[in-house]
Amino acid sequence: MECLATKLLSRGDAVSIELGRLAIQSASGKPVPPEWINEHAPKVCRAVLMAAGLDAFEYVSYTTGHYGTHKAPGLTLRFASVVTGEIAHVIFNVDMTRQRTTAGGKAGAPLPAGQFRVGERSHFYKFWLSTGLQVPDRMQRFHKCMGKLSGILFAGTLNNDRFDAQSTRPVSLTAEQVRMAVLGHKEGTTRAQGGHKVRAQGNRPRPYRY
Repeated sequence: MECLATKLLSRGDAVSIELGRLAIQSASGKPVPPEWINEHAPKVCRAVLMAAGLDAFEYVSYTTGHYGTHKAPGLTLRFASVVTGEIAHVIFNVDMTRQRTTAGGKAGAPLPAGQFRVGERSHFYKFWLSTGLQVPDRMQRFHKCMGKLSGILFAGTLNNDRFDAQSTRPVSLTAEQVRMAVLGHKEGTTRAQGGHKVRAQGNRPRPYRY
């Protein structure tokens, strides 16, 4: 049975993964409904990654704690492979104490469980910026935004089941890379040219259904 990714590309649609998210530019010129992408993105992305011989991981959850012999404060993000289901994680250095005295506690006191604070030079802050997500209004409020990482595909240097914190970033594959991986160079070029011809002839847009 022909997979959905192949159907999209054979139709002439441009399929890519941008900042870890599926993007589709339909050959008809008709916008692809966001709800359609949300429903079908997992299986399309999985098919594309498998065709390209790649793997990517989705965010599952996070925890905070003190790690190593020096009990350094850290933030652990857990991910699951969209191809194999394998679990992996990455650990970022964070601060888990209050920066200043407030009604909630004195400066230097531990933050409530699950809360953390980072600086603009930290690896976690750079990781967050790489996703294109909005930064919270205060560096102490990232814990309220962690769910926004769901649905983004990540990759990086993996050692056993741990990602290198500096290398963990959203996956990006251009439309040409996706087409070559799924259809192959020759067929991909032919289909892409055919898609341009359909648009030039002014064919009526078809509803986005499969």
